Amino acid sequence: MPFQESAESLKAKAHMSNVKNPVLLGMGVLVLVVVFFLFQNVSDLLHTETFALLGQSSESNFAIDTALQTDEESSNTEEANTFFIHIGGAVQNPGMYELEEGARVQAAVEAAGGFSAEASPHTVNLARKLVDGEQIIIPTQAEAEAYQDATPFGGAQGTQQGSQEASSDKVNINTATMGDLVTLPGIGEATAKKILADREANGSFKTVEEIMRVSGIGEKKFANLLPYITV
Repeated sequence: MPFQESAESLKAKAHMSNVKNPVLLGMGVLVLVVVFFLFQNVSDLLHTETFALLGQSSESNFAIDTALQTDEESSNTEEANTFFIHIGGAVQNPGMYELEEGARVQAAVEAAGGFSAEASPHTVNLARKLVDGEQIIIPTQAEAEAYQDATPFGGAQGTQQGSQEASSDKVNINTATMGDLVTLPGIGEATAKKILADREANGSFKTVEEIMRVSGIGEKKFANLLPYITV
C-alpha cells in the first residue's frame, strides 16, 4: 500500500524503524493539534492587538475632534466679546468702530485717531465704560464754552454742588413731559412726541448723546440742546 510504504520510508529516514505505525499516526495527530492551538492563539492575539489599535485611533480622533471643538468655541467666545460704537464730533476719523468688551471712552477716541485740533478733551469723561450701539459726540472748544457748567460728556460733574446746579437748570430727558420737551430749543410737538415714543420703546437714555437716536435730532441740533438737557 502506498501509505504504508510512505510511512516505512519516513521511519527509515527519521531512524524510527522500531516505532509502530499507529504510534507514528498518533504523534502526527498530536503535532497537528499543537499546531492548531498555536495558530488559534496567534490569531486571537492579532485580533486583540487590532482592536486595541483601533481603540487608540478612535480615542485619538475623539481627542482631536474635542480640541477642534474647543478652539471653535473659544473663537466664537472671542467674537462675542466685542461690540460696536459710533463716535463723532471733534475727532480725527469719526465713524463706527469695533471695540473689546469693557472698553471705555478713551479707547473709542483712540480708535477714531484721537481728538481733533478744535476738540475740548476736558469736557469728556474718558474713564466711562461703553455699551454696544452707543454714540459718542466729542464737543469742540466753542461748544464747551456754551455750557461751561454743564455735565461733561459721558460722565459726572467734578463737584457735587456743580452737578446739582447744572441739573436744576436742565430738562431731564428721561422724565420730561411733553410740556417740558417743547421748551427746549428746536424741539416742537412732533419731535417731542418722537422722544417720548422712543423712550417708551427703548427705555431710558443712558447718556444725553443717546437722544440722537431719535429721528430728526442730528449733531447740530444736539449741540444746541446740550446745555439744556440731562439724564
